[in-house]
Amino acid sequence: MSRVEGTHRALIGTGFPFKTEHLLEEHSAQLVRVLAAPDDVRRGAGAAIDICYLAEGRFEAFWELFLNPWDFAAGWVIIEEAGGVLGRVEEGALRLSSGTVIGANSLAMKEALHKLIG
Repeated sequence: MSRVEGTHRALIGTGFPFKTEHLLEEHSAQLVRVLAAPDDVRRGAGAAIDICYLAEGRFEAFWELFLNPWDFAAGWVIIEEAGGVLGRVEEGALRLSSGTVIGANSLAMKEALHKLIG
């Protein structure tokens, strides 16, 4: 798990909504806001590995606007065991259903990312 606490030095992972094109405009606006902050953004190989990278400490935070349960379920267990948090972008509790996913190395980092993506 990463020890970086503020978004000023954070490496943030994301994925692009290539199967849900109707979310592309919303994701693009969020991405512009994150890129305007003094953070860095990476697009990894896929959500499952990105969430594991978060648990490992390669990322400080992660978000994606649409994931199926099989994209995040195993990573959910791994990130929580590592001390991180996952939830919904719309600030609800994560459920084993399709939808948004936001996660971070701490609740404070998750809230900071949430403020950035609005």
